[in-house]
Amino acid sequence: MGPGPSNILLIGVIAVQIAGFGLLWTRVGDPGDQPVVASGDPPRPVIDVGSVVGATRFPDEELLRESVRAVIKQELDAYLAEREQSQDRAVAAAGASKRPAASPARAAAQRPDRPRDPQAVEASRAIVDRALAAGIWTDADSSALLAYKFQLNEAERVELLEKIFGAINSQRLKPVGSLPSL
Repeated sequence: MGPGPSNILLIGVIAVQIAGFGLLWTRVGDPGDQPVVASGDPPRPVIDVGSVVGATRFPDEELLRESVRAVIKQELDAYLAEREQSQDRAVAAAGASKRPAASPARAAAQRPDRPRDPQAVEASRAIVDRALAAGIWTDADSSALLAYKFQLNEAERVELLEKIFGAINSQRLKPVGSLPSL
């Protein structure tokens, strides 16, 4: 089991504190880091870091509080969503073990090594081959290939992506737009 909400809250507060001290140190800095001033400019005051730590006051404390609340809420929401998903997976796994086995014909149709649609495989290969012949990969190519995404199995998608990205890496194919996301 992961950390509880109170632990996430504590981690968030600690992260904000560390970030605040980092910000303070970058603003205060070492007096030797001060830039050289022109003759007409007034000299910058030297700040004793020890006296500033306890007396620092942010210009807009409410804005700081709101940003800390937002970070903590975001982390807590992410934790609760992850926890809910893990519970849903556990329920689904328990339900899946009680289901009857699929028929052999259905299992054969769902095998990843069998193409779902041979025409889709050929059409998607033709898109890639046309782009390789032209030497340019466009947004239109990405959109056309994406249309066949759910008609290809994992091995076919990997084959196409290896062909596209291999050509891009060897500079035989120039991407002009978005890359494919199969």
